Amino acid sequence: MKMHSFVFKPYLRKLIKEKNKSFFIKAFIFKVRLLDRYRFVSHLQTLKEIEDCILKQIPGGYLRFGDGDIYLLNGNDDSYQEGGTAISKEIEEAFNIKSKTVYKSIPAHSRLFGYRPAKIEGALIPDIEAALYYYRVKKFFKGQRIYSAVALQFLFINNRELCLRFLRLIKSNDPIFIGNSEIDKSLVQFLFGGDFIRTPPINAYKEIDRIEKETVALLGDSFKFLVIAMGCSGRVLQKRLLLRELNVFIFDFGSLIDALNNTSSRSWIRNLKDSSPQEFLNGIYGDLKS
Repeated sequence: MKMHSFVFKPYLRKLIKEKNKSFFIKAFIFKVRLLDRYRFVSHLQTLKEIEDCILKQIPGGYLRFGDGDIYLLNGNDDSYQEGGTAISKEIEEAFNIKSKTVYKSIPAHSRLFGYRPAKIEGALIPDIEAALYYYRVKKFFKGQRIYSAVALQFLFINNRELCLRFLRLIKSNDPIFIGNSEIDKSLVQFLFGGDFIRTPPINAYKEIDRIEKETVALLGDSFKFLVIAMGCSGRVLQKRLLLRELNVFIFDFGSLIDALNNTSSRSWIRNLKDSSPQEFLNGIYGDLKS
């Protein structure tokens, strides 16, 4: 599969090579610092608002838009998903969703947007990169706050006790897990305990209709909590289900599932030093086991 970078990538590389000498990007970053930072919600506040929704059984969703979604939005490929007109349109529709209980986020975890240096190298992205991502999609967030795309990941890095508390909340709601078929079945059972709808590890969008149909078939009239971990196609599924106005909350688990599955898909996972995800799982076994 041939992969391409979205339109800003070559420009991004040029800016980094020139050591940020561009007047345009410096001016944009200055504007962000003055006017836009207040719109960005911390990882702790993000999870608090989501927790309130879950406890009150209010329908909604947590949409974690990443750099791959922006590539696909521009008609290009992501590392695990081929681009094209159809998925580009659906990603744009997902970006356009507006609701008080739909928590949309973008890859903005940088010092520019108020994140403190993390304990683990690779947990933050450069200010320039964050600014360019924001510049590309800010039109979809007019009058809206922008939530943390790394909320659960940062909780795992910085406060394992609070992370465990949130994992307990997830499992206590008997969620349906919709995610990568390569995730260990025993891990899914341990963390979520319910149904497991398997999705392809690559190009899941090709099976999005099947995934949507299987998901809807498991739903009834009562409130249901859904957890997804299926890459960019997950935002398409969330969008489709949200537009159906179903009685569900759809939570994107994020790359923490890879860390717990011993899959080094992100630099922050590869740089874990203090304690491994497996040690964390062993430590919480008595808390989460059925």
